[in-house]
Amino acid sequence: MESEAWEEGQVEEALRVRQFENPPSPEDFSTEIEPTNVPAVIHGAVKDWKAFSKWNPFNGGLDYLEEKAGSAVVEAMYSKSAPVFYGNLRSHERVPIPFSTFIASCKLYLQKVNVVSTSTTVTEESSLEPSYSKEVCSTSVDTSDQFYIAQVPILNTESKERCQLEILREDIQMPVFIGMKTLASVNLWMNRTRSRSSTHYDPHHNLLCVVAGSKEVVLWPPSACPFLYPMPIYGEASNHRFHQVDSNELTIAVNFWWKSNMMSSMLEHMDGYYLRRILSRLVDKEMNQMLRNSMVHNFKGTENPAVTREGSEGDHDFDSNHQKEGSKGICGKHGLLQQLEPHALRLLYELLSLVHDTVKASGQDQAVDSNSLKDLSVNSRAEYKQIATDGSCLMENDPVASIFLAVEPLLLHRILLVLVHHFPRSLEALILHMLSPTAAEVLTRKFDGMDQQTTKEQQDEFYQLFYSIFDDQYAAMDSILNGKELFAFQAFRNVLDQYLGVSINKPK
Repeated sequence: MESEAWEEGQVEEALRVRQFENPPSPEDFSTEIEPTNVPAVIHGAVKDWKAFSKWNPFNGGLDYLEEKAGSAVVEAMYSKSAPVFYGNLRSHERVPIPFSTFIASCKLYLQKVNVVSTSTTVTEESSLEPSYSKEVCSTSVDTSDQFYIAQVPILNTESKERCQLEILREDIQMPVFIGMKTLASVNLWMNRTRSRSSTHYDPHHNLLCVVAGSKEVVLWPPSACPFLYPMPIYGEASNHRFHQVDSNELTIAVNFWWKSNMMSSMLEHMDGYYLRRILSRLVDKEMNQMLRNSMVHNFKGTENPAVTREGSEGDHDFDSNHQKEGSKGICGKHGLLQQLEPHALRLLYELLSLVHDTVKASGQDQAVDSNSLKDLSVNSRAEYKQIATDGSCLMENDPVASIFLAVEPLLLHRILLVLVHHFPRSLEALILHMLSPTAAEVLTRKFDGMDQQTTKEQQDEFYQLFYSIFDDQYAAMDSILNGKELFAFQAFRNVLDQYLGVSINKPK
């Protein structure tokens, strides 16, 4: 427990926002900051910009901006939910307005601030308040506070259109430590009153430079994404830091966007390969999670007190069935049953009980043989396929999978050999007619575990004995592989639903 707590502490420390009192060198940024994908605060990165002294709204900056770029028409974000601005298309409009009109509204707000600071009296806005919202906007709401200059391009290498505020480019400099990066865009952000962006993520690496005013950025790591949004966000949650930005009044910022090294290295002709590898990793991860969920579900008090070695009613039934089923084993192997410890015997009897109960439920109260359980094949396979089609949980009420999960590979190896030599027809029924997708997946994973702990000769002998009890060995293999495919398909469905919001009904 102490080591786990130490490891968690190390992870938390690694994710902590780092502070740099001076801008790093390009080498340090590229090797120590950018690859970690952990937010960093860098002080003094823009103090030498012309914009840093010229754009300050409280020191003549609004007049400067109006004179320099007032004639430009910019697309402002208009939202009725202001001062909170939501980025989704249903919650805002992109409205073209003259930059000078927005500057004029900022000047008016600044006058109000000055009046309040000197007289402590809040005055109504005068008739100088611009009426642009009625003239250039599709809404009838006449308030400047519902507009936000958000992500207005100063530079955009991904678009051939002329940038609206390109003239401001000469007032800023590309920070030296990202000088070797290929920029996607440089954008201006400017708000009149206090504002808040909705929780969102950026499509590229982002350097946010506050030129005037202040911003508070709240960030969440990718692991927190499932707890942030009331609606599905699918693939957006996989590798980004969602964040929310609060801006003080009359705040101006410039941000630089560039592609990460990983994205820059992903060549287009390899997209199909990357997709397959990513899907494969996500499906493997989901399959492991499904089995963990299965373990939690099936081990909540699922002990079967009716199945015990001593004094159980089933003991005589199993003994008699042992006599009826006979043995296909090699001479000298019959002692395997007596060598099993009580825990292994209990698991063996549980498996046999499940098979025999299924036989009784099907109306065949005779010794277990292939013919008596043929009717189960159609029903069970149809049921498992329906499970995969309607998206039901494959783990619940699966006692066979529960038993397989509860036993170590080598112990299951011994139990299966006992079934081979003493209860071959029960094993045949179990594999051909009662193996759920989850049980098939667990069984093959146990096979892998056995192979890791036995020699090649022992493996060959075991599988030869295991498949020898089936009249049709290929049918046994098909039963196991079909179950594995259904389990993997359900995991694939879960991945598509979780990350893409896509639903599919059946495997191709």
